[in-house]
Amino acid sequence: MKLYEYQAKGIFRDNGIPTPNGLVCSTEGEARNGYNRLGKQEVVLKAQVPVGGRGKSGGIRIARSGEECVHVFGQLKDMEIKGCRASRVLIEEKLEKKHEYYVGITIDPTAYKPILLMSSRGGMDIETIAMEFPSALGEFIIKPEYSISSEKIMRLMDQLNMSREICGPVIEITERLYQVFSDYDATLIEINPLIETQDGKLIAADARLNVDNNALFKHPELEQLKKDFSDGEEIYLRDHGIHFVYIGGNVGLICVGAGMTMATMDLVNAMGGKPACFCDMSAGINPKSMELALRTVSSLKGVKSILVNMFGGITRMDEVANSFIAAWKKMGGVPLPIVIRLEGTNVAEGTKIVKNQGFEIFTSLYDAVQKAVDLGASIEHLGP
Repeated sequence: MKLYEYQAKGIFRDNGIPTPNGLVCSTEGEARNGYNRLGKQEVVLKAQVPVGGRGKSGGIRIARSGEECVHVFGQLKDMEIKGCRASRVLIEEKLEKKHEYYVGITIDPTAYKPILLMSSRGGMDIETIAMEFPSALGEFIIKPEYSISSEKIMRLMDQLNMSREICGPVIEITERLYQVFSDYDATLIEINPLIETQDGKLIAADARLNVDNNALFKHPELEQLKKDFSDGEEIYLRDHGIHFVYIGGNVGLICVGAGMTMATMDLVNAMGGKPACFCDMSAGINPKSMELALRTVSSLKGVKSILVNMFGGITRMDEVANSFIAAWKKMGGVPLPIVIRLEGTNVAEGTKIVKNQGFEIFTSLYDAVQKAVDLGASIEHLGP
């Protein structure tokens, strides 16, 4: 679960990590009022999307008057960055920076423990720092049984030639960052940049917090925020047994089994299409779950065709077929061409059920994918 910047900053503030004064807005009126409430001539407007690279994409802008603030808000609202739409804009006071740093914690894939990353060069992707300025990046593994070591943080700062004058605040912020990381079962938490202002204060100018989906049951306090989360739809579908990830192509996929879903995605790419999503229904297929999958996939931006690829031994194709037809009828049809491939237990019965409703059935995955890709490249039209 990837929290928006403004949500992560709310948690940071609750845990004593300084952030800029700001307000999140979704209307022009809120943007105008937000500018006035901040009481600063210069403000920063930031499109709220769960991806990096906003600055390069034009998603972070400066405004120097109330009218300019409203104008810039209109440009950022609903802006699409890397496939994510900005439904909200964060308006903050502009900080007078002296220096920018990076502090982040994630899980080391080999040690299976938290790892602290710190850099004397903030404001750019950590991957860029590692590649172009390797000497400006330091790290150490955190042993959870001993918490985080202030002595190691000091040594890391010395290694990076960071000023001893900010040693105390950096240690305090890092310790609190690790506390949030632990309390929220995070997979990633970072401040980029951590700004040292002209008057010597350290402020988290940006915030990122990703919470492990498997630990959400431990955090009922996040439940009310689900509807605002960037991947809230994915979480809702997962709650109903559907593993879904939006990708952004022209061929919508509904499959059973993670391996089969990945193989289908690869074939779509190999045959000249682009998968719109990862959608695996292996947790259970019924009319309700099938309806949720169809509604979700058919509503994705840019989707021109849908491929339903069902293969199974335990999963019975007659049950799949009945669930599909029930969902399709309840929706009153789907305004996109649908290609169906059935193979496995009771495939003859399933094929008959779906064919009786006018759908063409494929048994060959290659043929089904090719058909879906061809339809995805053509003009949209109604199903059977």
